[in-house]
Amino acid sequence: MKPRIMKNIGHQGKAGPRESRHREMRGCWKTFAPPTDWRDETGTVTVLFVLIVGALLAFAGLVVDGGRAIDNRQVAADTAAQAARSGANALDVVNLRDDGTDDVDPDLAQAAACTFVAAANPRDGCSVRVSLNTVTVTVTSSMDTTMLGLIGISTFTDSATATATSARGYTSEMTP
Repeated sequence: MKPRIMKNIGHQGKAGPRESRHREMRGCWKTFAPPTDWRDETGTVTVLFVLIVGALLAFAGLVVDGGRAIDNRQVAADTAAQAARSGANALDVVNLRDDGTDDVDPDLAQAAACTFVAAANPRDGCSVRVSLNTVTVTVTSSMDTTMLGLIGISTFTDSATATATSARGYTSEMTP
């Protein structure tokens, strides 16, 4: 059965909106018909699937290994703070007994801080700077990645620095 096209009475002799719309659609199908020389598109979905899966794996790697890197940085900061406190406790006993100054012994402070770092995590690096009664410790920590190794990122390296000062008194620092 043929579709019935009605003319708009108000347009006297002209095609109504339904007829002109039908005519436009009938002509537009010819412009969207694929040319006969298009190549075969077999396998394009496979390529897109591989690209999307690769991007999702890289994103999952960033989430997993990025979270582990943040945790590793926090552990390095905690280790540096504890090592600095340990180094600040290494007072120069001779000066403390002679004139009451609470200067830190640089050699003992470095040994105490690096011993603490080695005990906390043997893979971490340690550097110590001592000035009078202040000890600054920098801990360098590296971790192996689990998922980002698939795209060539095998390790993350973080460092954290903390400073501690030897002080007298329980609640506040006392002056000699």
